[in-house]
Amino acid sequence: MKIYPLEKSKATKINNHNLSGFFINRLTTLDSKISINFIHLEANGIIGNHKAPVNQILLIVQGEAIVSSKNHTSVSVSKNTAVFFEAGEMHETRTNNGLNAVIIERPDLKDDLFHIINKFSTLILYKFSDNDKINALKTIKGDFICNDFFLIHQLDVDLQVNKTFK
Repeated sequence: MKIYPLEKSKATKINNHNLSGFFINRLTTLDSKISINFIHLEANGIIGNHKAPVNQILLIVQGEAIVSSKNHTSVSVSKNTAVFFEAGEMHETRTNNGLNAVIIERPDLKDDLFHIINKFSTLILYKFSDNDKINALKTIKGDFICNDFFLIHQLDVDLQVNKTFK
């Protein structure tokens, strides 16, 4: 087992005319085909308009962002949201209050969220999920495994539906 600290203090600050408040923890690159990174974007930070080098998915684990692309106007997204960008797509990510996210990049990455999330380890799930959600899942499923991660999203949906109709 290896434990990787993901605090901003352990991250590399990336300085670029197109970036502000951007820090990255490089987690892994497999066979030069897939890259997995954890990012920190400080309050009022921006990853300026740029072209996605390959297909990529931005998994927001804390905070909020405003994402935009050539094809879509600005959209607010927050924790437990994934954003898929196709290779070559011009896009921008900015935040008012800060953001932590996982970025997965791979040329043949599909925009099938279940396929991607299903590959995460249980350790990552525990690291980035709220204790309330994990405890709620345990009451339903016991100690869940990574293949059941989609239940976290489903639990969110169920909780929102229950709040709406109560």
